[in-house]
Amino acid sequence: MLGDEEFETVLRAADPVRDERLPDPEGPAGLRLLTTARRRAGRSRLRRLVVIPTAVAVTVGAATAAVVLATGEGAVTDSTLVRCVAPEGGFQALPELDPLPYINTDFNAATDDPVEICRGLLTEASGESVLADIPVTPCVNDEGLIVVRPGATSVCAENDEVRYVGVTEEQRRLAEFRLAVENSIVFGEGECLPMTELPALVDRLQVEHGLTGWTVDLSDDVPGTCVSNVLFRESEREITAWAQDERSIEELRSEGVLE
Repeated sequence: MLGDEEFETVLRAADPVRDERLPDPEGPAGLRLLTTARRRAGRSRLRRLVVIPTAVAVTVGAATAAVVLATGEGAVTDSTLVRCVAPEGGFQALPELDPLPYINTDFNAATDDPVEICRGLLTEASGESVLADIPVTPCVNDEGLIVVRPGATSVCAENDEVRYVGVTEEQRRLAEFRLAVENSIVFGEGECLPMTELPALVDRLQVEHGLTGWTVDLSDDVPGTCVSNVLFRESEREITAWAQDERSIEELRSEGVLE
């Protein structure tokens, strides 16, 4: 059994994009979606440890009520994530970290309520949510990103944003498609979806969900044959997949990945 510090080190080493330059945290691309880590994580401590390597990029989700479909203003151009804005003073996930003004997290319109996600996500080490007992409102900014802000409904206009009312029908199908893909790569111990089989799976599932144009980029950043993590880029209609690192802890140490 690994101790807490060694466990955290292993998680950091397992991050397939730990050495890449972070995308602009001000843009919707400022999020790395480690979907299998989210679904396999039954404890909030593990979810927070996954956050640490990227600081501003959080990979936590919550399954709650579905949202209403969009019919008017506030069109969402990236329905795969939501930005949770902290009250004045920021959000301190762990005592050793500086407070953050906001955190991005993955979002699925078929299962998630952005307000409930943010209330649960912005919980400090004490167990208290910084959004507890205050009104919060989901908005859409000029980049088409869902932004949940502390405040009443007027907070959207105060930030030159519009009220979030949901996603389009195609984005709802995309949400179901994402769930189907993610569920296909979450297995029990000893089970595996080969990286080479993912493109055919994606082709079949996008047809089943009435979608077209989605492609797969199989990253070679991490050595391995089984799919571990996937990242959906809605604007590019591209799924990047990383393999599960099959190296042992001893091998990682010998290669200098673990200290």
